[in-house]
Amino acid sequence: LTLFVRLDPTKGLEPTGVEARHHTVVTAEQIREWCGLSDTTITVRPYLDLNEHRHTTSYEVTGQLRRQVMLINRQCVFPHCTRKAENCDAEHCVPFTHGGPSCPCNLRPMCRHHHRVKTHADGWSYEPLTPGVQVWTTPHGFQAVTDRDGTTALPPPQRE
Repeated sequence: LTLFVRLDPTKGLEPTGVEARHHTVVTAEQIREWCGLSDTTITVRPYLDLNEHRHTTSYEVTGQLRRQVMLINRQCVFPHCTRKAENCDAEHCVPFTHGGPSCPCNLRPMCRHHHRVKTHADGWSYEPLTPGVQVWTTPHGFQAVTDRDGTTALPPPQRE
């Protein structure tokens, strides 16, 4: 069980809300009950505001920024891939070496296989719309939107 605890800095270490992995609010009494069970492992992490614009000047994406990117997306953003985000690379849409920032606007989780396809195979690209939503273009010009709910194909390009 992973608990995300939100602390109010004006109240010291008194929690203002506790959220479990599936975003349900739990009480202090429920936590005490879980702690009394011998088969329960509890990890406590700070609550992370997914709307906060975190960034780093480094290519490597670690810590809370990495966790934020993985929580926004939940899975690899390549069309139809369902690999969990926590097992993915943090991929730069605009490459870091070309000035792409290391922030949620430019980072997406991508499994190693699809990260290599996007980076090294000709014709695969995506345009981030908002954190968690992107439009992919295949080498043949087909497009699809990927988001937290999966992949939605867009109408094929018009032929002249």
